[in-house]
Amino acid sequence: MNKETSGVDTKEINEKEMKDDKKKDALVTSRILFISVLDKIYIVCLLLSLILATYSNFAGDMSSVSYGFFRRLLGELFIVVGVVIGYFLCNWFYKCYAKTMLCVTDKEIYKEKYLPFQRMETTIPLNRITSITAFKHLWIFRGLIIFQYHRFPMIFFTWNNQEFKDKVEELLVEDSTKVNNQFESKNIINKNQYKYVGILGIVLVGIIVILGIIRLFGFMFSEERQIPANYAYKDYSINLKNDGTCDLNINSYDITACDWHYDSDSKEVVIDYKYKYNGYYSYYYSSDYQSSLRAKYEDKNLIYDNKTFERD
Repeated sequence: MNKETSGVDTKEINEKEMKDDKKKDALVTSRILFISVLDKIYIVCLLLSLILATYSNFAGDMSSVSYGFFRRLLGELFIVVGVVIGYFLCNWFYKCYAKTMLCVTDKEIYKEKYLPFQRMETTIPLNRITSITAFKHLWIFRGLIIFQYHRFPMIFFTWNNQEFKDKVEELLVEDSTKVNNQFESKNIINKNQYKYVGILGIVLVGIIVILGIIRLFGFMFSEERQIPANYAYKDYSINLKNDGTCDLNINSYDITACDWHYDSDSKEVVIDYKYKYNGYYSYYYSSDYQSSLRAKYEDKNLIYDNKTFERD
């Protein structure tokens, strides 16, 4: 069957074969140290970040009037968004690390290095290499140092460093050839692992719902819920508000900020406040000072400084 009747262009076949011949599989290929477990490390770090950030976000007395559950719920949304953004950044770097390689053919040492938005190739003909050293520290940290004429040594951290060194020392000095970078393209989380991400999302939502229920019932039956009110003694007053803030009129200080919470163990209301001191030097120097007081909550009244502030 001739070219015209077969419908196959022999010239195109020959060009394709010549193009394929320009590439040659490496004799030894080395990947970056820990690349086989880097995805697991990333996942563990992201999960720990999510757990610790969530715990820190929701930590506190959930029955307190100043707890602010919905404010923390909004904060949790930002935490989840931050973890998702962190995942995509980690995945981006992971894919770059997974493609980075160092290999040896029968004529050269070839390196492909990938960084975000950047790809770099380095080729070292074997006849330019003066020596190669394989080193390891604490058994697990392994790498190669490739020395060459009139250039800085190349350092590459990899697990199979000794195998690479042994192969280089066996080879003859010839011209270099291009090689195939046979890497497995994958993400930190593959498609068959998406179900675990869904389960994690369901668990997180479930935990938040449970915390919301605990917050609701804890606040409903909390003794602190009954405390917000205005308490007065003669011309002095302590006004405790539902949002955890307060107004004080107990001295001549200029109160600039005031917060309160209830200590159920000692049955005391703890008030933290900031004030400005108006004294002789206040004209030249003014600053906020911070102080606190504790008032006994007894019979729906506050007892402070041996004075009973009665509830209005």
